[in-house]
Amino acid sequence: MSNKCELFKPQDSIEFVRELTSLAERLAARGYIVAGLEMNYCFFGSWKLEVWKDDKAIRFSYDDRDRDLIVESFSNQEPLSAPNEWKQEHIQSFDRRQTV
Repeated sequence: MSNKCELFKPQDSIEFVRELTSLAERLAARGYIVAGLEMNYCFFGSWKLEVWKDDKAIRFSYDDRDRDLIVESFSNQEPLSAPNEWKQEHIQSFDRRQTV
């Protein structure tokens, strides 16, 4: 059984992590707390980054297969036990290999 990751170079996967770290650092410099990060270089380079500032959360999602960057947000005005209603703010065709 072949592993999909075998098709990639180890250095490319490290660069993938560096790009997401750089994005998280730029958001932190603007006062956002990185609340969560999911990434899978071997699954089309997909990733999700969730950040918080005050009572607002922003989630960035990217799937390299579709090359769409989706930005969603919600404001935590309800009690924490209430379900979070994410609102889509922006969707844009985006190629991770060009720029982050």
